[in-house]
Amino acid sequence: MNLCLDIGNTKVAMAVFSGDKLIRQSRMEHGGSLTHEAFFSYMEKVIGVRSIKKAALISVVPEMTKIVSGVVRELLAVNPLVIHSRLLPGFKIGYRRPDQLGADRMMNAFAAWKLYRGPALVADIGTAVTWDVVDARGVFRGGAIAPGPGLMIRALAERTAQVKEVALRKTPPAAGRDTAECVRSGVYWGTVGMIEDLARRISAELGIRPRLVLTGGLGPLYSPALKGWTHDPLLSLKGINAVLAGIEIREKKR
Repeated sequence: MNLCLDIGNTKVAMAVFSGDKLIRQSRMEHGGSLTHEAFFSYMEKVIGVRSIKKAALISVVPEMTKIVSGVVRELLAVNPLVIHSRLLPGFKIGYRRPDQLGADRMMNAFAAWKLYRGPALVADIGTAVTWDVVDARGVFRGGAIAPGPGLMIRALAERTAQVKEVALRKTPPAAGRDTAECVRSGVYWGTVGMIEDLARRISAELGIRPRLVLTGGLGPLYSPALKGWTHDPLLSLKGINAVLAGIEIREKKR
């Protein structure tokens, strides 16, 4: 079985696959701080010592990469692979500064191209909202980055005198009847509009008709409002598993 991990700014997502079948999944919120002890305890409860043969990860938090890798080695006796662009078969990065492309965005684009077999545009809604597009040849063509819904709400609460933090809800009324409803509407429907409009602009600019794929921690909140989008909450983890499967195939051929 394969253990796949995605280390983000606020969480560590993980999944265990047998072939392409999902066996279990979990998500640990870390809020920007993670210790070896805390992650070891969590992994021991969620994954335990089972027949994990391979492990791989992507990370946008370099200092946490060592912690997570150390726990996987200690608990499972497996040396995890830290994925970089050279390990993505057939995938090319058409980015002015490839070193500035986050591993999460890279993996989203690769996974969408690999799994949906063609041009794809991925919108990932989490701490930030990102758009990433890959063409039919597997070339990453760029994208966009904007603040996520949580950042918008916190910014409003911190920078205005009479607006408090509110919890987002699915498809709130567009015309709010009090301040809290107005904030929910502005952040929720504003994010929907932003995602749809930028997807149209990017597609037109590049002259492609991509498969539209939605992912990220807030994907379930927004999927009812984004018609025509495929919601794939495990996109990056499936991509990591595809990399491990490809490495396994190449190893067997030697």
